[in-house]
Amino acid sequence: IYIDNSKGVNYTGIKIYNNIFEKYKNAIVIKGKKIVDVEIKNNVFLNVSGFDISNTATSPVPTISFQNNLKYTSGQTAIWSTSGTITTNTDNIIGDPEFQNTGDRWGSTYYAPASGSSFAVDKGINVGLPFNGSAPDIGRFEFWKI
Repeated sequence: IYIDNSKGVNYTGIKIYNNIFEKYKNAIVIKGKKIVDVEIKNNVFLNVSGFDISNTATSPVPTISFQNNLKYTSGQTAIWSTSGTITTNTDNIIGDPEFQNTGDRWGSTYYAPASGSSFAVDKGINVGLPFNGSAPDIGRFEFWKI
């Protein structure tokens, strides 16, 4: 996701919820000015080689809430990689999401958790979308429980 506000119009209330970012150099790039109130919650970052979030926005520096996201890098030790100011950075998880990874990549089961013990299951934060269980799943599916 590339958010570039070089024109300086007011960007407010940007919500990035329940996505899968796979094999990107930089998953989320935020730059420009007058960007306020960005929420990045319940997303999965798979094999991102650069920054998970790159924030170079100014005037004012945006309020960025980065919560309940999951990162996994196959065959390597994963670490969160951010640049710039991240206002809230809590409850993010590193681990194998244990997705089914079968069938069509954009089909209904590829990014579905293989079991209830997946790192993605019931680890999200309520963002107002319907969910089953004690908490929302991280990523794009509540599929396997429905």
